[in-house]
Amino acid sequence: NQTRFIDLALENSDQTPMKRLYKSGDLGRWDHNGLLYYHGRNDTQVKIRGYRIELGEIEAQMRLHAAIADAKLHVWDVETSKFLIAYIVSKPGVDFKKGEIHAWLADHLPTYMLPADYILLEALPLTANGKVDTAALPAPFAGDELIRTQPPIGPVEAKLALIWSNLLKIDQPCRTRSFMEQGGDSLLAVQIHNAIKKTFEIELPLRTVFELASIEKLGQLIQFLINSADQEDSMQDLEEGELV
Repeated sequence: NQTRFIDLALENSDQTPMKRLYKSGDLGRWDHNGLLYYHGRNDTQVKIRGYRIELGEIEAQMRLHAAIADAKLHVWDVETSKFLIAYIVSKPGVDFKKGEIHAWLADHLPTYMLPADYILLEALPLTANGKVDTAALPAPFAGDELIRTQPPIGPVEAKLALIWSNLLKIDQPCRTRSFMEQGGDSLLAVQIHNAIKKTFEIELPLRTVFELASIEKLGQLIQFLINSADQEDSMQDLEEGELV
C-alpha cells in the first residue's frame, strides 16, 4: 500500500536528504541520546502467539453472526501469555451460545485469530466521547481461571493434558480447545510433537499436531494407533491423509 510510505528527513536540517520510510503503525520516540522507545500501536493491531492480528477484522466478522448485535475484542495479559477475549452484545430475543459462535468463527477465521473466551454484556461500556471504554470491560476471570476448562477423559488424554500443562504453563488445560487458543504458538507445537513422541513412542506428522490441535482430537488418534494391530499400516494411512 503506497499510502503507508512517506518521505521524511530524519535530522532537522535543510541539507539532510529525505528518507523513504514505511508507516508500520508502531508508535515510538527518540530521545536526545539516540535511544528509541516503543509506545504501542496507533491502530488495533496486536501480536499474539507470534501472529499479528487486526482486532477490527475479527470484530467485523463477529458482527455478521445472526445472534450478535455488537462485539469488542480486548487482549488480556496473564503471566507470560496473552489471551484474546470477545465481549458480545446479543440481539434481542436471540439465544446466545458460546460454543455455536466459536464453531461459526472457526469456519471463517484461522485458529490463531479465535478468541479464548466470550463474555456476554447487555451493552458495551462507552467513554464520554462515545468510544468503547476498554478499561471498563469486565475481567474474564471466573474462579481465578481465565479459560473455561474441561478435564481430560481417560489415560491418554491425561498424559496429553500433562504435556499441555508443562509446556503452556497452565494448571488445567481444556481438552476441547486447541493449544493455540490456550497460549501456544508454532514453536510450542514442535515441543508438543516431540513430547508426544517421547511419551507414547508414536511419531505423528507435525502437520497433524496443527490440524487436530486439541487434547480430545489428538487423544482419539493416539488411542486409535495404540489399539491398532499394525501401527505401521495406520501411519501410512495417516501420511496419505485418510485418518485426518
